[in-house]
Amino acid sequence: MEIEMMTVPEVADTIRIAPVTVRKWIRERRLAHQKFGGRVLIRRDDVVDFIEKNYHAATGGGGK
Repeated sequence: MEIEMMTVPEVADTIRIAPVTVRKWIRERRLAHQKFGGRVLIRRDDVVDFIEKNYHAATGGGGK
């Protein structure tokens, strides 16, 4: 089983946000990460889980 790791910029590019936001989530301990030789790496599976837990889909109703 291969574990795919991503850098902060790769995570940011993948979900189209600023790298500073990814770093904020890491600092707030909302997104798991590992440090290897001065690099911060995030498992792709952890990114997917984070998105699924924090995604708020638009609901179709208009309140009428």
